[in-house]
Amino acid sequence: MTIQNKDSSMFVHVTPLAENITRVVYTYSEKEPSYSILISKDFKAGNDVTVDSYIAKDGKISFKNKKGEVVLEEIEHTLTEKSIFKYFVDGEPIVKTKQTANGEVSYIENAKQEFTGRAYEGKLSFAVTEDEGLYGLGQHEGGVYNYNGKKEYLYQTNMKIAIPFLLSSRNYGLLIDTESAMVYDSEKGKIEFTLDTTHELSYYVITGENFDEIIKTLRILTGKAPMLPRWAYGYIQSKERYHSSEDILDTVAQFKKQDIPIDCIVQDWLTWEGSLWGEKRVDKKRFPDLKGLMNELHAEHVKLMVSIWPNMAEGGENLKELKVMLIVKKEGLFIGNNVKKSGLHQA
Repeated sequence: MTIQNKDSSMFVHVTPLAENITRVVYTYSEKEPSYSILISKDFKAGNDVTVDSYIAKDGKISFKNKKGEVVLEEIEHTLTEKSIFKYFVDGEPIVKTKQTANGEVSYIENAKQEFTGRAYEGKLSFAVTEDEGLYGLGQHEGGVYNYNGKKEYLYQTNMKIAIPFLLSSRNYGLLIDTESAMVYDSEKGKIEFTLDTTHELSYYVITGENFDEIIKTLRILTGKAPMLPRWAYGYIQSKERYHSSEDILDTVAQFKKQDIPIDCIVQDWLTWEGSLWGEKRVDKKRFPDLKGLMNELHAEHVKLMVSIWPNMAEGGENLKELKVMLIVKKEGLFIGNNVKKSGLHQA
């Protein structure tokens, strides 16, 4: 079903994709919306799905389960036009911090901006009951289990993993179909998602008899996540870093001596020699025999996980190899470590 809003030029596309999946898209185009990259290429919508899964009335949409019970209601949506810019710096950058949809971020005060186009800030609001449990949203550090009445910033960073999916104790799932940073807010029987930058509003409502059925449907919609190897479900030991092969092996030996199970140990930063930050070759004085280290760990049934740093220091073999690939072989796009106008080079 496609309806044009009486109060604006916005269209709403409501599409039942399966018996328990309903998609809603708000856009300024009358064309049938396509799927985003969040949706699996293997997903196939049902043919001529005629289930009575929603009620659209007075600018609101109510979603029903198989029993005909309303479990969720969308009560408001907006798309507010905004300008999009790209930024560059000439000279030495002045770095400061501010609070955004991405949480506290660093920014360059003397950056110059260049207009690149227009998009929208999007808002989606839903009515929920004040006593229902709302779970999900990914991995965050606030120790929150139930997000009813809570606020969360959804963005990707070192210790955060944003997953725009909410699971309710009323047996529905809500997938916000966006790759944008978002702010989730919930208070007094209402939840709201604010999308930082988007071209449309798109979401999926999944209903089911229980959580297992909803998650199973989500996997069908977005793709199956492969299982990790068995050892990854065991204990993984990590700290700021280990200083040498000897340090790693001594740590594992202490775990074994005290009969504490260990399946993996993590080697974090500063494995490189001297000031060669990010070099993927180790300091041979501290890690003289990598193959021997691996053999000893594997003999104890312990895996080694290595934290790889993507930056590369001048003077290292890694950066030399990269420059040959980009400049001589003309392969790829090089983004410099420093934020400058000349930091992008089409190779």
